[in-house]
Amino acid sequence: MMRGVINMVSFLPMVYLVMMPLYLSHSTGLVACAGINVIVADSSEHSFVTRDDVAGLFGEVAAEIAGRPVGSADLSSIKAKLALLPEIRRGEVYRTIDGKINVMVRQRMPVVRIVSPGGESYYIDKEGVLLKKRGVSSPRVHIVTGNTGLNLDSFDGKNITEHEESALLADIYTLVSYIRSDPFLNALIDQIEVDRRGDLQLIPRVAGQRILFGGIENYRDKLANLDAFYEQVLPVAGWDIYPVIDVRFEGQVTARRR
Repeated sequence: MMRGVINMVSFLPMVYLVMMPLYLSHSTGLVACAGINVIVADSSEHSFVTRDDVAGLFGEVAAEIAGRPVGSADLSSIKAKLALLPEIRRGEVYRTIDGKINVMVRQRMPVVRIVSPGGESYYIDKEGVLLKKRGVSSPRVHIVTGNTGLNLDSFDGKNITEHEESALLADIYTLVSYIRSDPFLNALIDQIEVDRRGDLQLIPRVAGQRILFGGIENYRDKLANLDAFYEQVLPVAGWDIYPVIDVRFEGQVTARRR
């Protein structure tokens, strides 16, 4: 008899753990919808997309479900609307016990800003997705200028590493990603210019200097040579004595004096 009582006492918590979530889920679904609450989880890091940008996607939906049982809201259709903002990398939609629908998003992380000859700005994010600038925020990242020879609008929202036509952008993305991984180079290089032939020139933060880089081939060796030049030569010769530094050719660095 005592063993049966003990078994029953042990069994009750298990029943509670199974039934309580089901009860809460059911009762939560009957609560009147108190609106859609947007959370930009990484807004303290940068503001590539704002809370208002995301909330603007749900104006009609919010009006339709207001006051109705929150359980009747189609969360999958709400989440699908997040695809309308390519600046969003990931999003989650869930109900709360007080009847709200929370939409939590994480932004894409821009690493390159491309300024077209017409003055329009585009970004490439950490995963290689190209995005046209829509808001007022301008994250501080490496800037690319010049003529890429591409209609950038046609790649809006697309991963530039997956299209043969955007090979030049993919090369720039590869180069900048490597520069960002090196503390010295990341602090040194401010801008990349693309000339008419598609060759690259690096513009350091040091005023009045220009680095002839050429194509993407052997970019690691070129940057290693550049690093050595800045570490070993310029501290002796002077930081402002060479306005043009050339790393285009394998195994060498040449510099033009003022």
